[in-house]
Amino acid sequence: MATVACLLVVCLTGCGGGGPQTEQAQIRHVLRAYLRAQAHGRGRAACALLAPAGRAELVSAVSIAARGLISLPPTCPRAVRLVRAAVGRAVLDSLVKVRIRRVRVIGLVGSVRIRDPGRRFPPQVVEFVRGAGGWRITGIGG
Repeated sequence: MATVACLLVVCLTGCGGGGPQTEQAQIRHVLRAYLRAQAHGRGRAACALLAPAGRAELVSAVSIAARGLISLPPTCPRAVRLVRAAVGRAVLDSLVKVRIRRVRVIGLVGSVRIRDPGRRFPPQVVEFVRGAGGWRITGIGG
């Protein structure tokens, strides 16, 4: 479940263009919007902020964690709801309180280091890609 909780921290959109500071602000905005949507179980809103790779990573993690409990891989919005049901209120509250550190942008990719002040999950790096629809979360790393 800790892996699934960490995967919650994955999703963004923003506007295109602008300088590095603007792009960093867009990435922060997308991340915060994703985390709020995830914490409140708004699956469609959360999934809209994920790039295809981010949606696939979330669905895969939920499918692995729920092996034997669900027969088919869930849709992305259902995966969001399943995570919300499984991880508990303390983790969800931690999601909206994460500290965003070191936002980096290099061309069309970006990354953010986040830390949970409640230490319910370890520090993570959230990865982003910018496409026609703006910044989207692609996945997380350690």
